[in-house]
Formats: sequence, C-alpha cells, structure tokens
Amino acid sequence: KDFLPSEKYSEAEIAEYAIPYVFQDSCVDHLVEYRACLKTSQWSFLPFYGRIGGCKSLYDRWLSCQSNREFMINEQGKKHGLH
Repeated sequence: KDFLPSEKYSEAEIAEYAIPYVFQDSCVDHLVEYRACLKTSQWSFLPFYGRIGGCKSLYDRWLSCQSNREFMINEQGKKHGLH
C-alpha cells in the first residue's frame, strides 16, 4: 500500500463502495468510479458484466493504474537496492 489518499473521494464515499483497505492506494479514484458505474448500471446483475459491459473501460483504467503503480514501486526498489 502506498498510502496516497484519494484526490476525488472522501473516506465515507470510499467506504460506501466497499473498497477494501488493500486497494485504497493511489489508484482508488479509478476503482471508485468503476464501482459507482456497476452500482448504477441496470445490467450489473449479469455475470461478468463488470468485465465485458459498459463499465469495462473504467475497470481497464483501474488495472492500468495498478500495473503502472507496481512498476513504479519496483523501479524505486531497484534504485534503492531493495530488489
């Protein structure tokens, strides 16, 4: 966890969308947007809707952010001789 707070959402809003603590990192804004999309979608009851439906682009954005975040953490670790 990188402990960077959300730039858009309060802790109450993050809790409203049941974001687990381990995902409350620098990418949490993207995850809240994805979960909000799922919550408001009339088709979200369908299996795998979040991965293939109208909210897919938000999910992809969150995954991309997570990937970039992990890359940055690894690069910082290498720079400081931690890997």
